[in-house]
Amino acid sequence: MNLNDCLENNSIKKDFSIISNSEMALKLADEFLEEAEQILAIQKYRMAFISAYLANFHTCRALLYSLGYKEHSHFCLYVALGELLQSNKKLLVHINLFNKYREEREQAQYKGKDISFLQARNIIIDAKDFLKDTKEYLKK
Repeated sequence: MNLNDCLENNSIKKDFSIISNSEMALKLADEFLEEAEQILAIQKYRMAFISAYLANFHTCRALLYSLGYKEHSHFCLYVALGELLQSNKKLLVHINLFNKYREEREQAQYKGKDISFLQARNIIIDAKDFLKDTKEYLKK
């Protein structure tokens, strides 16, 4: 699947009016990240992982909004950003991690897969870095 496929099936839509929503998405990412850290502290690793995943998701949305697109699919969000930001190697690493975490989140959320402390801690660390790098990118 590629960006054109996602556009054709309306999982990604061009919408320049959405650009201003980047700030809101970054705020949500910050909030989910803070909640993930709080949940990790009470040893609820699956929920900490899911909250950190949502931080990554909203960080991705901020990037997509800034490019004048909106999404209706987590997978197509990954596909679109992978194509639209392929020249930015730093962000591409984060985007590829987002897809890995997307698959793990689906297993945890829909199939009850256990999440370890290390998995939860690592996604939180990665989400912080992704959010920081995205904020720097969007300031340019």
